[in-house]
Amino acid sequence: MVPVISPLTLDRRSVALAVVGGIGHLALVAALWLWFGFTTRVADNEAFLAYVALGALALGAGPTLLIAARRLASPAVVVGGIGLATAARTWLVYVAPQTPPAPVGPTPFGWYLVGWPVVTAVAIAGGAVEHWLRRRVSRARTPAAE
Repeated sequence: MVPVISPLTLDRRSVALAVVGGIGHLALVAALWLWFGFTTRVADNEAFLAYVALGALALGAGPTLLIAARRLASPAVVVGGIGLATAARTWLVYVAPQTPPAPVGPTPFGWYLVGWPVVTAVAIAGGAVEHWLRRRVSRARTPAAE
């Protein structure tokens, strides 16, 4: 028997929380972007900055929506963990040292921002595993109807 997965219901509260989560993540990413000294030159970078901003919104809104609508915590843990790890690594290597090295290519935090679709996919996979485990545990606790 194939388990039935109910569609994700979107109520106003969940969507509002997702918007707040997305904007909050975008603000945090923008603050870190400036603190790390990434270039904010807009000329000829409009498409790239729009891509990064869209990714920052998605990385904040997606996990927040899944917490609000389905109580799935793993997507937020994945995004938060990867974001924190890449920000810490960027700070330790490129900001904290007395004579920081010049980055060649993206920094770890830069890869987090550029690779946001991969981070999103990993977060969704974590949410799917959490959802599957919760369903399996709840079925094991529920006595079988005979």
